[in-house]
Amino acid sequence: MNTWTVKLLGEFQLKDSSNVTKNLASTEATKLLAYLLYFHQRSHPCVQLAETLWPHLTLSERRKAFQAALNSLKEPFSTAKEPVIVCHDNKLKLNIRHFNVDILEIKTLIHQARNSDDPQQQLIYLQQAIQRDYGTLLSRFEDDWIIAERRHLHSVYLAVLHQLIKSCLQLKKLSAATAYAQLAVNIEPYNERTHLDLIKVYMARGYQSSAQHQYAELQRIFNEDLRQPISQTATELIQKLGLHPATATLVQSCSDGK
Repeated sequence: MNTWTVKLLGEFQLKDSSNVTKNLASTEATKLLAYLLYFHQRSHPCVQLAETLWPHLTLSERRKAFQAALNSLKEPFSTAKEPVIVCHDNKLKLNIRHFNVDILEIKTLIHQARNSDDPQQQLIYLQQAIQRDYGTLLSRFEDDWIIAERRHLHSVYLAVLHQLIKSCLQLKKLSAATAYAQLAVNIEPYNERTHLDLIKVYMARGYQSSAQHQYAELQRIFNEDLRQPISQTATELIQKLGLHPATATLVQSCSDGK
C-alpha cells in the first residue's frame, strides 16, 4: 500500500514512501489536504469546506478555489491503488490509512497513555509524546481554523506536561517532575495550575522555602499582572500544604538543593 508522511507541525511537508518530498501545486491544495488530514475522522460537505478554507471569497470564487485545489491533489496520489480522497454525496473524506501524520502520532501516544493501567508504561508514552516536535501548526498560514487549533494544541501540550508531573510524582521520579514543572511554568507563567504543580513538586522534595517562593510569585502575578485573586481551590491547596501568604519573609533557598 502506498503511504505518505506528512508534517503539519512547523512548515507543511509531504513525502512519499521513498522519502521524496512532494511539492503540491498550490497553496490552496496544501490547505485543503492539511484540513482533511487534521480532521480525518469525518466526512466534510464540500460547501462547508470551501467556506472554512476561503471565507473571504465570494461563493463563485470559493467554488473555483475548491475545485482547483481538489484537482491539484489528484496527481500526487495517482500511484495509490485505491482512492486517497473519497468524494461521495458532495462530501470529502480522506483515507487516513495512506498517511503517517506527526500530530496524529502524538495524539495516539496520548491516547495510549490514558488507556494504560501500568504507571511506568503510561510515563513512557507521555515522555514520547512530549519529546515530539510541537512546532507551530502549519506555520506559514494564519487561517482562522489554524489559529484556533494552535490554541487547542497548546492546551494539549500543557495537559501532557501536567500528567507527566503527576506520573513522575507517583513513581518518585522527583528530578524529572521538577524539570517538567519548571518547563510548564516557563511556557505558561499566567496559568495557575503550572505554578501549583511546581509547588507540589517542591514540597514532595522537601523544598519548602522554594515552594513558598513559588507561591509568592504566583500571588505577585495574579495581583500585579492579572489583577485578580487566585482561585479558592488554589488557596485551599496552599493552606493544606502549610504555606503562608506572600507577606511572610521569603527566602530563595540554596539549601534546598534547587
